[in-house]
Amino acid sequence: MALANELSSVVRASMERHGVPGVAIGITSPERREVVCHGVTALDTYFPVGADTIFQVGSVSKPFAATLVMALIEAGQLDLDATVMSYLPEFRLGSQVAAQQITLRHLLTHQAGFWGDWFDDFGLADDATERFCAEYWRLPQLFDPGTMWAYNNCGYILAGHIAAKAAGTTFEAAIKQYILDPLDMDHTFLSAADAIAYPVAVGHTNSPGTGAAEIARQFLRPRARNPAGGVLASVEDILTFAELHLGRRSGVLSESAIESMQQPQAETYEFGASWGLGFKVQQADGGVVVGHGGATNGFRAALELVPERGFGVAVLTNSDSGGRLATEVVDWVLEHALGIRPTALPTVELTPAEAEALSGTYRHPYASVEVAASDTGLTGRLTTHSPYSENSEPQTGEQFGLRYVGDDRHVITSGELEQMQVKFWKNGDGTVRFLQAGGRLYIPGDWNELEGATTA
Repeated sequence: MALANELSSVVRASMERHGVPGVAIGITSPERREVVCHGVTALDTYFPVGADTIFQVGSVSKPFAATLVMALIEAGQLDLDATVMSYLPEFRLGSQVAAQQITLRHLLTHQAGFWGDWFDDFGLADDATERFCAEYWRLPQLFDPGTMWAYNNCGYILAGHIAAKAAGTTFEAAIKQYILDPLDMDHTFLSAADAIAYPVAVGHTNSPGTGAAEIARQFLRPRARNPAGGVLASVEDILTFAELHLGRRSGVLSESAIESMQQPQAETYEFGASWGLGFKVQQADGGVVVGHGGATNGFRAALELVPERGFGVAVLTNSDSGGRLATEVVDWVLEHALGIRPTALPTVELTPAEAEALSGTYRHPYASVEVAASDTGLTGRLTTHSPYSENSEPQTGEQFGLRYVGDDRHVITSGELEQMQVKFWKNGDGTVRFLQAGGRLYIPGDWNELEGATTA
């Protein structure tokens, strides 16, 4: 309890600093569980956040989808290295050569190579995910399967569809059958209609003019996105899920399956980071941290585990600013409870010629990054257009600095994206092929010229 008491002052300060209305934090160790809740579920009702409050957890849903796939593998119904087309012979991509090569392992490790941030709405019917995946012919292929790593929401939606087909039911029913019911997770849902009977947090976005928190009126999400980001849960239930992956809950996965999900499968572009099956695996100063973050319209979440110590921490917030709070809280908890700190990155000199060669505008369908040479190296500016917000106007952020840390990698030194790592992937002639940030790939040319680019 001493840790929780001390943590409360840290949380309150971070909430004030970042304008976060409500937060629920859970800590689990071999000795105990602790839950710390602060703030309100919505700024128009001021109902207090509690341990049973339901939050959208965004991409913390992906470890749920990966867990379902692994349970079906253990049941003999799926094979991690079988191709997608062995389960879906009708499957089509912008590159049909790639479609024939992609496996379930590629999907779970973000190595499939097709563009992964397409979010069209196929409604709420049982066939929504199937209809969504039938449209993957429109997704451009950015790299050959297995040759790179790039965060891929569509890959997880496809994996969830394959898992549901193998289970002979819907994705939502399969998650309930294989995960929620065996673990008695009765405060976890995959639809707003089911969650609404319980205390539910409302999301908050930041006003483009003032930055003040305001209610995010769009709460409902298309059902097809559920395998990638559809879970709604209380912090207590997220701790139960964490305890499954810490080896303290039985009835879902074997010990060997849990361990395999936490083993590095693919290197990412960040220093010390790799990807397992559903989890990011980060080498930190003092230990290995396994986890996932999440973001939806007005919500930010984080789940981080230290399997060697049987320790986990979950942070659920109802604010677009909650990501920075979650990072601060997780870093504080891991340092004070376990002595684990983020690994310090070096500073490497970037010559003026090198900086000039990296300058330019890099594009993604929902964002662009302008990079310019400066007296200190590089600066950047991000313009975004959210695919899941009611605000359709492009939002241009403040200019930020980029510090070179070696191996074509940089770290953002200021603003909302501070500490995010950026990598420039180069062609054989030294020109830039991709800029990678936030897991996504940005290209220096016209996105619509990519193979299979039919994203409109």
